[in-house]
Amino acid sequence: RKKAESVNYSGKGRKMKNKLIFSNLLDNNRVLRVLSVFLAFIAWLVVAITIDDTRIEIIDNVPIKINTTDLNSTLGARKLSVIEGAEQTISVRVEGISYVIGNLTPDDVVATPILTSIVDAGEQEVQIMVTKADPNANFKIASHTPTVKLNFDRITTKTFPLSVDAPNIRVAEGYLRQSMTASPSE
Repeated sequence: RKKAESVNYSGKGRKMKNKLIFSNLLDNNRVLRVLSVFLAFIAWLVVAITIDDTRIEIIDNVPIKINTTDLNSTLGARKLSVIEGAEQTISVRVEGISYVIGNLTPDDVVATPILTSIVDAGEQEVQIMVTKADPNANFKIASHTPTVKLNFDRITTKTFPLSVDAPNIRVAEGYLRQSMTASPSE
């Protein structure tokens, strides 16, 4: 017969075995190298995120967006329209934490011309107001192109009646000539 073995239910044997495995891992140079690289990366990441790394970046090709409400209220009352220059872009200098401003695009800022001083037709130098597309975004607008040239003119609409006059048109034999009309008639 076999002798009954005593079973240790206290868990001390398992803890002892885990300590041996962990101490063997720390004695292995390869494991220590991988662990060192991992811990160095984590330390670098913590420092890179927590340090106030303020940087300045220039965003080029920010399109000018003419606000249609301003266009209708300001220029509409004077019967003026922008006929040239609305497709221009400007450069905007922003300041902020490097991981924020490094991902900014022209869509993150809005450049709007200030049209309140426009009173007459012709080429005008217009002030530009630049704001953040998201007011809560974590960057500051440092500077921007201050003005652009826009061309304004009065556009009027008139209605003229149209009539058809074609005296030299001959109809071939066997065909019927109907009355001529213009479409649209105005």
